[in-house]
Amino acid sequence: SYFVTDYDPTIEDSYTKQCVIDDIPAKLDITERSSFDEIYKFHKQILRVKDRDEFPMLMVGNKVDLEQQRVVWQEEAQQLARNLKIPYIECSAKMRMNVDNAFYELVRVV
Repeated sequence: SYFVTDYDPTIEDSYTKQCVIDDIPAKLDITERSSFDEIYKFHKQILRVKDRDEFPMLMVGNKVDLEQQRVVWQEEAQQLARNLKIPYIECSAKMRMNVDNAFYELVRVV
């Protein structure tokens, strides 16, 4: 099994879904501080759109295979998740580390 970093439809079938709100991808990339800085805003936006005080969500820190480039520390991400009252998990899609667990956790939350 391998990770395809660039999608080429002539090579294989691949299915992805990326959510973008106000031109900001809804993801937490541990190598990009801006993705962390947008999580709080993104969380509030979801609650506003859903018109609820709570909504099932999971915060996933991705790219843990790039530990040397990390700028979002696990402790601060965990603290933010606690403040938002949502679970936090870290994974690497490229290395297939903890990806299944992220989906299992999301199912538990929902």
